[in-house]
Amino acid sequence: MFKTETVVFELPDLNDSPIDDLYDQIEILGFPLTNPFGLVNDDPKKYVAARDLYRYKGQTVTVLAYFITRKQVTTKHKDYMFFGTFVDSHLDWIDTVHFPESAARYPFKTTGFYRISGKVTEDFGVYSIEVHYMEMVSYKPRSYDHL
Repeated sequence: MFKTETVVFELPDLNDSPIDDLYDQIEILGFPLTNPFGLVNDDPKKYVAARDLYRYKGQTVTVLAYFITRKQVTTKHKDYMFFGTFVDSHLDWIDTVHFPESAARYPFKTTGFYRISGKVTEDFGVYSIEVHYMEMVSYKPRSYDHL
C-alpha cells in the first residue's frame, strides 16, 4: 500500500576494553567483579606473593597489594595502630600490622593498590607483614584517556 525507503544505519566502531570494564565496575558497584590487578600500573611479578611469605619469615619483603579493609585500634598509650587486609595479584590474602609510628608515617589514603615493605612475621601458622613502608601505586589510564 505505502512504499517507504529502506533506512540504512551505520554504527560507529564500539571498542571494548577489559581495563574500561574494570573501571566501570568500580564506578558503578564500588568494587571490581574480577581481579583488579588488570588496573595496576606496575608489574606484580616483581613482588613477593602471599603464598611465598612463609619462605621469608623474619626477613623484609616488598609486596604489591590491593586494599580491602582495615581495623583501627588504640594502644595503651592512646596511639592509633591498624590491622590491614589486602589481596595480591593471585587474590591470596595478605594481612598487615601497622604499629603507631608506621601508621602515622604511612597512612591509608583510599581503596587501591599499595606497595608495602615490611618484616614477615608468623603467629599460630598465619603469616603477616609488619609494615615499615607503604605507598600507593597508580592505576593504568582508561583506554580512551590516551586517544
